[in-house]
Amino acid sequence: MLFFFLLFLAIFNRIIYKSSLNPIFLQSVLWLIYYSLLCLNIKSYDIHLYQVSQFILYQSVGFSLGGFICFLFTRKSSFQNLNPLTEESINISQRNLQILFPVFFFLQVASLLVYVKSTGNVSILAIADVRDTLVEDDGKKFGSYGLIQMIMAVYLLLITLSKTKFTMWHKVLVGMFIYYTMLLGSRGQFVYYFITLFYILVWQKRISAKKILGSFALITGLMYLITILRAAKANGQTLTETLMVYTITSMPALHIAQFPHSKYFGYYSFRVFYVWINKFGFTYPLSPILSEYTMTPLPTNVYSYIKPYYMDFGYAGIFLLPLMLGFIHHFFYFRARRGSFTFMFLTSVLMYPLLMQVFEENYFRQLSNIVYSLILTALVAKMNIHVNRSSNSNLQPTN
Repeated sequence: MLFFFLLFLAIFNRIIYKSSLNPIFLQSVLWLIYYSLLCLNIKSYDIHLYQVSQFILYQSVGFSLGGFICFLFTRKSSFQNLNPLTEESINISQRNLQILFPVFFFLQVASLLVYVKSTGNVSILAIADVRDTLVEDDGKKFGSYGLIQMIMAVYLLLITLSKTKFTMWHKVLVGMFIYYTMLLGSRGQFVYYFITLFYILVWQKRISAKKILGSFALITGLMYLITILRAAKANGQTLTETLMVYTITSMPALHIAQFPHSKYFGYYSFRVFYVWINKFGFTYPLSPILSEYTMTPLPTNVYSYIKPYYMDFGYAGIFLLPLMLGFIHHFFYFRARRGSFTFMFLTSVLMYPLLMQVFEENYFRQLSNIVYSLILTALVAKMNIHVNRSSNSNLQPTN
């Protein structure tokens, strides 16, 4: 019964929004595929389908309803022809990205040198050992490396969005970024970069479906390689079991797992806000970033994006928070269709947490990174950066 409802929801969203790029439609298709795969493999788990149906139903209805509510406010303009990015924003962003290129090139080189000096590692074969070191103390040691990695990804994605011509030095920068990401064993950053990249290219009609499928196969291979290299636990699993753990095991795990109760309002969901509040002298205890493993019987520590909402607010949380997220997704998409450079980038960036919904929560967890991305995007798209011969620079807002 739930399968047919999810199928109806996907068809309804496609008819209403008339676009396969609309995030509300993509979300409904994602969970239809997820539920279909779960149905086919349910015998591998210690649960029945009906035990996880409410999880899937509540969040699916909430997300689609949030998008539809936003649509009701924007429907007069939602079906207008897709507006291209303005020529002014393209020209400004291209010029600014070229001016900033030496800064980001130096940043990537410097971060690589610091990483190698601090870890003594230049080989991706040592991912497991380095990863264990970086995630000690709840991942705090990874913070600065991860921040630089995210900033570099944003810069490279802005180059793509602005259609800046790729030079040999740009290709060198991309190579260093991929190598750096491999050294950190960061699957999430690979997924973030390539999902955003492909969405931009599809939006701009610069890539074919055939190339997307080929690229997807390559990325899947890279993800599996990183998984094997960084996690000794995965070495005892077959390829099928590993794929199941990182695709459909989240809902069975969420049902089986026993989580500690929330210590206060939004303890798990709004962790990022308490992190920032603590910077002003408060001492709120923070929920752990890394989740404990659960045997389903397959071992996993991924529980989908609704885990913190469910832990904090129960079934109301897995309806209301997706409702809010669906509204935001559609609003950003609506503004992007009107030709906004900034909202086009934000819409593309939010494809990462959307397509990762079946694995983990990346909306609030990545909120700081989203804010940093917004600041860098605004700098590139909204400011005239002038560099004079004395190598002094000033920033002037565009009119």
